[in-house]
Amino acid sequence: MTDKVTKKMLSDTFKNLEKFNYLVKNFNGNRQIKFGAFTGFVDHLIISHSGIIFFIEAKLYKDKLKENQEKFKKYLIESSKKNDFVFYCISTEKNYDLIYEYILTGKYKELKSLNK
Repeated sequence: MTDKVTKKMLSDTFKNLEKFNYLVKNFNGNRQIKFGAFTGFVDHLIISHSGIIFFIEAKLYKDKLKENQEKFKKYLIESSKKNDFVFYCISTEKNYDLIYEYILTGKYKELKSLNK
């Protein structure tokens, strides 16, 4: 039996990218951001040493995007279509380890296939 995946587990997984010279910012559960100007912002912002930017939203099990998150998602996906250095994806209990692997191994374009 496997343990239930939690948002902390996702955050810890992405935080591990710092060991490989990535900047990782976790906005998941940040009360100030939820009620401030960044309402609807993604849970994780990751920037590679070469300037690639990853916007990752965490949604586990039956979690759904809120209206403001849907709007932000729309803008980020459009931006990622026009910019080879911007990526957006939704991290779930089923794919968070795959997202980590794609980022770490430089298979960035594979992340866009997760949005379909």
